[in-house]
Amino acid sequence: MALVECKECSAEISESAAICPQCGIATPGISDVMISISARRLGFLQQRWVAGLAFWPGVIMILIPVFSEADKEVFLSAWSLSKWLMGFGLGWYVLSEIERNLYERKLAKQGKG
Repeated sequence: MALVECKECSAEISESAAICPQCGIATPGISDVMISISARRLGFLQQRWVAGLAFWPGVIMILIPVFSEADKEVFLSAWSLSKWLMGFGLGWYVLSEIERNLYERKLAKQGKG
């Protein structure tokens, strides 16, 4: 394991240390910039989960009448709600991916990626 400098007290500590033994700061070997980048990436992951939570129930709502061979009115009733869920989920996912892509490009341009 490599030794790194604590961002608070400048003591040499292991890069995998959870806290600095000298000053007690959390994640002493990870810069504040890297922490904010990681938090932002976690936010993008959470946005994709929310998009999936909207999209996939919409798909299931359509597939149930299709596979149960329900009549046309049941299918149209299911379609009226599921199209909004799928559209919302897909739209949210696409916008989230565009935002994530722009952020990753910005990081790459700054040399922090």
